[in-house]
Amino acid sequence: MSTAQLTPSTSIQYLKGVGPRLAQILQKKAIYTAWDLLFYLPIKYVDRRKIYNIRELPIDKKQTFLAEVVKLAVRPIRRRGKGIFEITVKDSTGVATISFFQYNESYLRGRYAAGTKVMFFGDVGQYRGVKNMVHPEMELWEEDDGPSQKIYPFYSLTEGLYQKTIRKIISQNL
Repeated sequence: MSTAQLTPSTSIQYLKGVGPRLAQILQKKAIYTAWDLLFYLPIKYVDRRKIYNIRELPIDKKQTFLAEVVKLAVRPIRRRGKGIFEITVKDSTGVATISFFQYNESYLRGRYAAGTKVMFFGDVGQYRGVKNMVHPEMELWEEDDGPSQKIYPFYSLTEGLYQKTIRKIISQNL
């Protein structure tokens, strides 16, 4: 179906980037048509225009920072068999760790190799004196991207639906 034929009553599965499998997931959120998607409003907005360096990152707040991946490693833990996947990152002001308790190791190693610059967004904590984020949102960053200064919408989700996915579908189809 071409975009010229789309109407408000067009089934969600025929919109760009959706298809039958994702349409079933969207239907759990009562999104059946293009019209439903139009009125699927964010529950909040997050301002990511302020990009911190690691030293200035405030603890216990959701923040954005840009850093370079230095090391990827699995830290074993006694109580569980899988361990914690940690990405060590740095900028000109310091070092931080990014931790994952549930992860696909081959995906993370392939996508975020040492030397890669990444924009991180999440809750800033501290572990053993080092600033840390657990399961943050991550975007690869290229020098020619310019500043990633945006205000992001956040939507109510269901199993199998992610913020990046719903943002992309809405952006491509509105």
